[in-house]
Amino acid sequence: MIMEGIRNIDSLKLPDRSSGCSFLIMGSTRSGKTTMMNYIYDSIFKNHITVLHTYSSQASIYRGISKSCLICPQFYPELIDDTYKINKKTDNEYEFLHIIDDVVDNKNDPQIKRLLTILRNSRISGIITGQSLTIFNNIARGNINYVLLGYLNSDAAVEQCIKAYLLSYFPTKMNMIDKIKRYRELTSDHHFFVIDNIHGEIFRTKLLHSQLTS
Repeated sequence: MIMEGIRNIDSLKLPDRSSGCSFLIMGSTRSGKTTMMNYIYDSIFKNHITVLHTYSSQASIYRGISKSCLICPQFYPELIDDTYKINKKTDNEYEFLHIIDDVVDNKNDPQIKRLLTILRNSRISGIITGQSLTIFNNIARGNINYVLLGYLNSDAAVEQCIKAYLLSYFPTKMNMIDKIKRYRELTSDHHFFVIDNIHGEIFRTKLLHSQLTS
């Protein structure tokens, strides 16, 4: 049966600093997705040169992160290319991060595909959030290092996540309706599945009160 226990997100194994990495955080509104995004930024990427791409640049949820990164009022793919050009000229001197938060209409943009595949070799990392896997094409979806799956309201969105990332962790004879119900039970109350595609690990997590108030 799919895992019942809980592991701290801080136990996640990260690659060395000579390369970047990519995160996907999936979840519906009020699933804890943005809180998890902010925590991952604070705990892993705080010292990176960061660009946040969002259509909600004025939102209060970015109040903390806005003090240490550039916020763009929409998705600017040319900025991803600019960071690549900078590191190409400086022998990968800088650590860059692009956060693409709920940008739903650019799934086929070639810069997103580059961010999630080859740009890791240029010390450029990415955090992408969304409410459905349909925002990604198959190439981008299959090359993400760390996938965090939270509560999703849509049955179709849950089914997509199960088929893409969790199918082998459910009993083979369990029908999809029961898998969707079980997924929702295990991701309720701001829990997430964490899939580490670098080290081949999967676990459930939830941010602790101490992590949210530190």
